[in-house]
Amino acid sequence: MANDDFSSVQITHEDGGWRLSCSQRVAHAVNEVYPFFATAHNLERITPSFLHFRIRRISTEPLTAGALIDYTLWLHHLPVWWRTQIDDWEPPYRFVDRQIRGPFKHWVHTHRFEADGDGTLIRDEVRFDLHCRALWRRRWLGWVHDDLRRIFAYRRRAVAVAFEP
Repeated sequence: MANDDFSSVQITHEDGGWRLSCSQRVAHAVNEVYPFFATAHNLERITPSFLHFRIRRISTEPLTAGALIDYTLWLHHLPVWWRTQIDDWEPPYRFVDRQIRGPFKHWVHTHRFEADGDGTLIRDEVRFDLHCRALWRRRWLGWVHDDLRRIFAYRRRAVAVAFEP
């Protein structure tokens, strides 16, 4: 997974923050793809190793609306503690997780799975904003945007490998 496809990850400014979007198609049916993403520990498989991402606690398994997931990761050599809550749970087509504790002022990640012929179109949309003053905002946004492009480009490649025919 050496080539970075940053162009597959779009980040745009919107009122109240930023929107990241990316999508990819895999040659498997929705009912085969959704369970992979609905299993919290698979997030470790599709997250780059440089983040040292580890799930610490899951409130309920299998996941459902209201489930809490606690995890740690490292960003630029700093530890980050993160708690996500599953807000919407609509198997096998959609779920939404929201950061309730972590590095962002606002983070809501919508995962969509759409039938596409004999495959599935996987769509990610993240709406986010930062905790920083105007003086630091430009510098932090550059780092965050680069990090997110790198992370989601890696994720795209890892998902392709996980669903190779």
